[in-house]
Amino acid sequence: VNSLAGLVFTNASVFSSGAPAFNKSEGTLDYKVASPHTKPDGTLTTGSYDLVLNSSVARCLYGFSKAPIGATVSVLSSEGQAQVATTVVNEKNGFFRMGAYGFGFSSPTIKMKITQARTSGSKATITCVKGKSSKKVTAVKPVCPTGFKKK
Repeated sequence: VNSLAGLVFTNASVFSSGAPAFNKSEGTLDYKVASPHTKPDGTLTTGSYDLVLNSSVARCLYGFSKAPIGATVSVLSSEGQAQVATTVVNEKNGFFRMGAYGFGFSSPTIKMKITQARTSGSKATITCVKGKSSKKVTAVKPVCPTGFKKK
């Protein structure tokens, strides 16, 4: 790749070195972060994490086509419990951006899973008739329009 592969931004005091780890068994990009649980005044420390990933790199990593992709973002505590976080996912200008904000610290793991809807099977064409009219319908699961019957 002759362009930027990706960037990670976080307000954590300590974080994984390098890029997020690809967890093949779960299909997630995992990144560990850590900070003190509370601030000096006793209020909870809340975290932020952004991953900006080149769309081509994401598609290559997951073996996806150029069709639109989506993602889910989750934050797990060090005990493996899901945490509440505000999440953002979008794809724009050749980059996929995923973020998690407002989660609690100690040492959570942020998990991002990129997904793509896949069509099952190939398209088929059927001919539908109604009186003297006929129409061809092409789709993965073709269905005749209302009032038409399959020829």
